[in-house]
Formats: sequence, C-alpha cells, structure tokens
Amino acid sequence: EPEDASCISFASNGERIFQSVDGFPALLSDPWLNARLTTLHACSDIWACGARVDSAQALISLPVVMESVQKELLAQSLAGIQSALEQQGATLIGGHTLEARSVAPVPETLGIQIALTVNGCLKKGQLAWAKGQLQSGDVLLLSRGLGSGVLFAAAMAGKACPQDIDAAISELNISQHIALEKLLGIQMKYPGTEIIHACTDITGFGLLGHLGEMLRVTNRRRNNDGLSALKIKLEVDSIPSLQGALSLLKNGYSSTLAPANRSAWKLLEANEMKSASVDLIPLANKYKSKQYQAIRELIIDPQTCGPLAIACDAKYVAEILSSSPWKRIGIVQLSRD
Repeated sequence: EPEDASCISFASNGERIFQSVDGFPALLSDPWLNARLTTLHACSDIWACGARVDSAQALISLPVVMESVQKELLAQSLAGIQSALEQQGATLIGGHTLEARSVAPVPETLGIQIALTVNGCLKKGQLAWAKGQLQSGDVLLLSRGLGSGVLFAAAMAGKACPQDIDAAISELNISQHIALEKLLGIQMKYPGTEIIHACTDITGFGLLGHLGEMLRVTNRRRNNDGLSALKIKLEVDSIPSLQGALSLLKNGYSSTLAPANRSAWKLLEANEMKSASVDLIPLANKYKSKQYQAIRELIIDPQTCGPLAIACDAKYVAEILSSSPWKRIGIVQLSRD
C-alpha cells in the first residue's frame, strides 16, 4: 500500500519519525530558486502524512565547470535548500556532492541535479494521514492550482507567457507547511476527532493519477472488510489552475510526462461491468468544449511543488475553506450512487 513517506522509527518521547526522498534535474536556471523549489517539492511527502519537517540531507550533482563556478553553484544551491527548511524550523544536517559525467548544458546552471532525503515527525498521539482512508461523504479539497507541468514545458520551448511563468513561480515559492499548520491548528480544536481522513500530494502522476492511488488503496481495504467500493466525483468548474495553464492546454501544449499519465483516463470510463471510478461533473456528453478537454489534460498534468489533496469530514469543510488557500474540488461517495 503506497504512502508518501515511511515511518522509520519511534523517538523516546513517543514521536514517530517519517522519511521520504525526492528530487529532479534543474527546472530553472536560477540555482538558489531551483534548490528552494526542489526542497519544497520534496517536503510535500512529509506534509502529506500530517507531519512537520524536521531535517533533511541533500545529494547535489554539479556540472563540469571551473572549480570556482562549482563552488558558487553549490553555495547558492545550499542557500536555497536552507531557505525552505529554516522557514519551517527544520535543518540541513548533511549530504554529498557529485560531479556530472556529461558535458555542461547552456546555461551551466541547468546542469545541477538535487535530491533530498527529508525527515519529519508526528507528536505522540497525533494520527498520521494516509492515502487509503477515504470515506463516503468526504469532501475533497486542493491547496493550490494545477498546471506547473505544462507551464514549464512551454517555457522550455519558448512558448509560455513570461507573466504566467512569474505568477506560477510566485505561487510555487510559497511553502505549504503554512497550510499544514492551519490544518493541524483546526485539528487541535477537536481532540479525538478525525477531521482529515486521507491526504496525498499531487506530483508526477497528476491529480487523476494520485486520486486513483487513493481509491485503489481504499477500495482494496474496503473489499477485505466486506464494504462497498467508493468513487470520486470531481467538480470540473471548481478545479483551480495556475495562470495561463488552461490556455496552453487548449492550444495543444503538454508536459513530456503527459502521454504516460493519460493512462489514468481509464478511471473516467464506465462500461456494462462497472461504473467509472472518477466522474467529472458536468458529465462529458454535456461538456464537449475545448474547456472540458483542457480540464482532462489539466488533471493528468505532472506537478512540481504541486498541491496537497485532502479528503475531510464534511462538517469541517467551511472552517477549513475559511483558512485559505483550500478549494473544494469534489466529493467521495459509494460507487453505486
């Protein structure tokens, strides 16, 4: 049963320690900003468990350039990593540096690759959030807009609007530990109550792929318990997107990972044997416009620093929504409904 992070040990004070690893080649030519975004992206696996990030180690691969340039790139990368960690009270406790074997790209800063092992902790008695604990009646909320995949792909092809890229970077640069802290604050007001039933972060598989993971794990558990399967209804008009993303999708642009992610569209298909696992509301046969097709592409768009997705008790939705940036995107219900 896949989870975003693994519980690796129990501390002497009863806290549980979670760990995850993530990273990717440089998306941006600014080494400080690239390192910060990579760190925020890696931290999201810990946040998705309801845990606070405590520490991290970094593995940084530098391009083959002059030693003085390498030192500068390393210094800026480490500073970017620390900016993301220190903001949430976490520390960089170590790491390792490598030199690439390939020729440095142009610009050289795009030759940096960063991976991080991130550690987080849950306080004694605090329940971890899991992917596979969806419940009928849950409301699905998303913490930010989708579309970073197509925006970065279009930017690399020189086809994105600079203002849209600036707006996206500004949004992705906001640490989502702030949203996590607000959720934990609401949870503390109702001790012994499960407000958040399930959570995951939306990254490489896109929204639809990650919701499919949540459904598979949940329905496997429910089947073992003799319970009916669940499905998700996504409210098409409510799914938030980053500025400019839908326009690019309407014009045929997409991330290089989009073709592989389109396999998740099978979750939208119904046949004589079974209903669709995920319904898009309004229904497809009533919504054949370019906008609808762009939404289908948006929900499989791979995300960098993507949103958190939570399934929460409907009784607490209004209170959570009043604590921005959450947006309601759908509901969970019995598959036969």
